[in-house]
Amino acid sequence: MRETPVPGQDGGPREDDADSDEPLCDCCTEGKVRAINSCLVCVASYCEDHIKPHWEVPALRRHQLVSPIRNLEDRICPAHQKIKNLFCKSDDIFICGLCHEKDHRSHVVFSAASARAEKQVHIDEMHTDIEKQLGRRQKELDDLNLAMESVKVSATTEKEDSRKVFDELISSIQERKKVANEMIESRQALYMSEISTYMKKVQEEIGGLKQKQNRLLKLSSTDDHITVVQYFQSMSTKSTDNPLPYLAINTKMNFNEISKGAHVMKVQLDSIWEKISTAVTKSS
Repeated sequence: MRETPVPGQDGGPREDDADSDEPLCDCCTEGKVRAINSCLVCVASYCEDHIKPHWEVPALRRHQLVSPIRNLEDRICPAHQKIKNLFCKSDDIFICGLCHEKDHRSHVVFSAASARAEKQVHIDEMHTDIEKQLGRRQKELDDLNLAMESVKVSATTEKEDSRKVFDELISSIQERKKVANEMIESRQALYMSEISTYMKKVQEEIGGLKQKQNRLLKLSSTDDHITVVQYFQSMSTKSTDNPLPYLAINTKMNFNEISKGAHVMKVQLDSIWEKISTAVTKSS
């Protein structure tokens, strides 16, 4: 009875490190060659070269060969130095044939193969249960992937929609800003036109007053008394000049209606956005 690997395929001999987890050949003296079989009769593991006698020698061909086993010595009964090939169900341990005859005669004892067959039923049940769990989890994972994709699509759509709205809002604000500047400039032009017109009149009046002032200064400095009296009489007979009314000018013209309105719009926009942000945060 033996499990014979195909030479040269995976499981064949190769050089391994000393700390490899693979069982190593017990007969190799040079290097560390991986074993391809373990013999339960010889209680040893062999590489492809050293297993050949078990394939070729009739007496050795009757030995039970299995896949390579690490720590094969653990399979040996320490009391009788025999292979532990029986399973005592009563004590839940593996035993050798002598253990069965001496200490476990009244116990329920199976061959290792029968014990494995019994355990295999439970293993198959566990495997089936794991398959079901994997199926459920895989479906859950698929659903989560679909949810993620849906979230991505929704977020992309929302970003595009909000981008359009914000672009329109920005465009609207820029248009309002342009109109506001035009209104301010129009009012500025009106104020400046009124002031400029009045400035010209004031400048003309100042010019006339300075001329009179110069004449009066000349009269005051002359020795000709008659000329002074005659000039004064001529001035008195002329119509009295009507001076320009005083124009109260506010150097800080009132342009703040627009800036106040813009500030109110900003406050309202901030308030609306705060409500939107709070609602989105609560819903997430």
